[in-house]
Formats: sequence, C-alpha cells, structure tokens
Amino acid sequence: MKTNLNSSASPFPSFNMATCTTFFREFFRAKQPSKSFKIPSWIPSLPQPTIPYNLSSPSYQQITKIVRRMKASGSPCPLDKLSVIPFKRCPYLRTYLTEPFWLLWNSGEIPMNWKRAYTVQMLIL
Repeated sequence: MKTNLNSSASPFPSFNMATCTTFFREFFRAKQPSKSFKIPSWIPSLPQPTIPYNLSSPSYQQITKIVRRMKASGSPCPLDKLSVIPFKRCPYLRTYLTEPFWLLWNSGEIPMNWKRAYTVQMLIL
C-alpha cells in the first residue's frame, strides 16, 4: 500500500469537521436534493486509476469458480426455488447459466427481477 500512495500527499483531509458537518447537514435537510451529487471543492479529487479495469464479460471458468465457492447447504432463492447443488454437480448446467450472464453483461442492462429483494423472517421459539 505504501508504494501506491504518494509520500508527499497528506494523510489528513484538507477540510475541518465543522465544514463537513455543515455541508452534509444542509444537503440532507434539503427538501429535494439534486439526484446528482456534486463533490464540493474542499474535498480533494482522486487521481485516475493506474491499473486498467477489465470490463470483459465473465468467463465460464470465473462463473464455475463462483459456483464452487457457494455453500451447498444454503437455502435456495425464494423467488425461483433453485438450489446451487445442480450447478455444482453438473458442469453442463453451468453453460446454461453462463450464456444469460454474457448476454446481460454485453447489453449493459440489469433485469428488473434482479433488482427485487425477498426477505424471509424466521421466528425461532
């Protein structure tokens, strides 16, 4: 980490706590704050990344690695009732799992169903 940080950069912020508190208190008190957050001038900007980010779609091997790391004892998703066990035991099914990921990744869209959450509350007596 030390090699990635510039030694001349100060580890302390260039603003004080009062300035920060006042800014965010007013921002969150606003009736309709703007949806796009503009970084105040007193917050120093970050340098551009030096390591390029890989934006290619996930490979079959990467998806396989994720499936293998998943716990077989975990409960299936309540929305589709699919368990991870068939995907762990049958590599052929992982190809069917990989194809939609490729299509969605390349389209840049997230399906509305993936944005939904389902919470189950269990009562333990």
